[in-house]
This record gives sequence, C-alpha cells and structure tokens, in this order.
Amino acid sequence: MRGMVVRSDNSDAGQVILALEYPYINGALREAGFFDPGTKRGLWLSSNFADRRRSWNPGNDIVRLATRGELHYKDTTNVVGNAKQTARLLALVARNKLFDDNATECGEMFEMLRKNGVAGATNSPIRNAVDDANPAPHNPKKWWSKLGIGDPGTATPQLNGLHDCALIERDKTVGTTLRYVLVFVGGLQPQAGPIGPEDVVWQEFVQIYDGGISSMH
Repeated sequence: MRGMVVRSDNSDAGQVILALEYPYINGALREAGFFDPGTKRGLWLSSNFADRRRSWNPGNDIVRLATRGELHYKDTTNVVGNAKQTARLLALVARNKLFDDNATECGEMFEMLRKNGVAGATNSPIRNAVDDANPAPHNPKKWWSKLGIGDPGTATPQLNGLHDCALIERDKTVGTTLRYVLVFVGGLQPQAGPIGPEDVVWQEFVQIYDGGISSMH
C-alpha cells in the first residue's frame, strides 16, 4: 500500500485492488457517501492499473467524462474522482473522523501519505505551488499528498492527465499554523519536458486557493 500511495506504483496498486476486490472498494465508497450512484459522481474504481484485462468489466466504462475529459482523452471512464469528495476524504482522515472516528486507523492511513524525507516518493505539484507562493519561514513544513498521472489522451497524445491532493501544514505567522486540504483534478502535462502549456495556469489556481485560505484565517 505504501508503494501504491507514495510512489504511485501501478503494480503495487494492482495487487491492493485485487486483494480487496471491486465490490468491497466501491461498496465502501458508496456507503460512506463518497460516490453517488444517481449522478455517478464522486470516487469510484473499476480498473486495475497494472493490468486492464483484470478490470471489473474490461472494455466497458460506466461513467461519462466532463467535456474537458472528452477533449483530452475519451468520453467515458472506469476511474472516477472529483475534487469535492477527494477533499472531503482527506479532511475526514486529518480530523480523525473516518473509520467510525478511529484516530489510530486514521493516523495509519495518513502515515502512508507522508512524503517528508521518504526516498523515492513522488512529487507534489500542490506543495510546490504553495512553497513558491510562501517563501521561508512560511513555506510548508509538513505535507501529505497523493499524485495521479493519467494516460495520454487520444485527442492530445502528447499530454498526460495530472491530478494531486494534499494536506498542507505551514506557519502563516508566529503562533499561527495553517493546516488545510487542497485538491486539483484535470490538469495536463507533457509526457516529455518539465514545462507544459498549462503548468502556470494550475499553479496559479492552487496559489489562489491557498491565498484565500490564508486570508480567512
């Protein structure tokens, strides 16, 4: 699970998915209110990242993508995640309100998202954007995150989807520590090269939300 979360290793993710099985994963998400069967919005998984042949129903995607997704990739998907439910999930874990308010289990889940000083951990675009906007001593001192990189699109084969969610902890002023969740989904980045056509856009998007949180607290 740590390899799946911290390094975004598809092989590790595939082992976890097959061990838990799709009915259990999606049943738990639905019952906890993270997926709405009526609108088919929220958090849902019916694909095995390591081997698509072992997806729930190979070749049959159950959810239509938004217009932006259609323009980049295709019109349907079998992996669903929106910003609202992702932020809600992280916030509940951070407040020890998941797993029937079990602080121990919430702590164990969050420990897997910790990347401070962990060798081989994936980067966090959210953390980098917040860091750039808040020089020391106000830059993030702790962060927990999960990066998602989608497949190249059929309409834009040179670009991958880019998604990130993070819990950020940083000092606003002496004696004032901010601890908050930021999520963005639907970014695009080039398969090769450090800078893409949207990098500045989603970095500024994250920084605007970060600034709004800071100004209200």
